[in-house]
Amino acid sequence: MSLQTKTNPVGVDIPIQSLQEDLFNELGWTNYEAYGRAYVNISEGDTIPEVFKDGKEYLEVMYDDTVNASSFFVINSDVDYDEVANVSVDLIFQVNLAELYPNIEHRADEEMHLDVIQVIKNNFYGFNFDGFTTRIEDVYSGFDLKDDYKETTDMESFHVVRFRLNLNYEYQC
Repeated sequence: MSLQTKTNPVGVDIPIQSLQEDLFNELGWTNYEAYGRAYVNISEGDTIPEVFKDGKEYLEVMYDDTVNASSFFVINSDVDYDEVANVSVDLIFQVNLAELYPNIEHRADEEMHLDVIQVIKNNFYGFNFDGFTTRIEDVYSGFDLKDDYKETTDMESFHVVRFRLNLNYEYQC
């Protein structure tokens, strides 16, 4: 279980890190990797989400079946500005529902959605919740699904979901 944060976040990373920390703490999931903003990078010809680690190192954050849950943020490359900055932000979760909700006998996808939405709505940092999508091709839209993901389906107990958010934030100069 780990919370991957930036030291001294600036700009868009301030509200993202605040929400990231609240999700990590309030969801209380075991073996949960909570990442901040991921960059959409090209690696070996594939477009993949990667978080900055340190130095010149990046870490790919596509689904990892050794953890019960992982999450990361992706921001739209277009940022509007009129007194405050406004940007679309996607929050992607990749989870093993059976490990996170062992006492629920049915597929716990809706319980998971509700838990995440409640944290988003209860911890306002300029985010507005716009909706979510669960179709695997839509969740990973903008990324190249590697061969090992192409046969993956969103079936028990694997689940992916992309929460669509809108963020208004101030640059603190």
